[in-house]
Amino acid sequence: MGCDYRIAGRLAADMLCKLIGKGGRAGLITSDASSLPSATTFQMQQKITGFREVIAEQGNIEMALPLKLKHEEYDHPDRFGEYFRQVDGIYVTSAKLHVIARHLEEAGLGGTVALIGHDMTEDIYQDLDRGTVTATICQDPVNQGYLAVKTLFNLTASGEKVNLRENISKLELVTRENARYYI
Repeated sequence: MGCDYRIAGRLAADMLCKLIGKGGRAGLITSDASSLPSATTFQMQQKITGFREVIAEQGNIEMALPLKLKHEEYDHPDRFGEYFRQVDGIYVTSAKLHVIARHLEEAGLGGTVALIGHDMTEDIYQDLDRGTVTATICQDPVNQGYLAVKTLFNLTASGEKVNLRENISKLELVTRENARYYI
């Protein structure tokens, strides 16, 4: 149960390309995989693959070198200023969208550089409202949890066999205008 992470990366790139326009430069911020659990690494690799596929299809969008960070490096604003100034839009594959938004604001570039990532929290909602985060991709977490609990209940209550097919959740693009429905 979960989303198709490759398609999530493709969706992020599609939206980012529309936002930055022809001749723009896309950035990618991700976590260093050496310190992450394999499931998280798989998710990020799939998101990056999908993202790069769409950027390559565009032909008129240049991709900056990815910025790969260790967990503790996200807390150092000085790591980002140079990177922010060389891109028109950024895709954050990790759960650090709000942290990147804060650093973008501190660099005086909030609302100037398009910023896309994943999930919805109260902090990301505020970032969308201020215009620092341009869009976020929600992965239908309520339905993911519901399907897992329902499957477990059906197995234990009635012995219903577990459906071994994937249960892929929908991906929804959230912007300032529809964010209130996701918080």
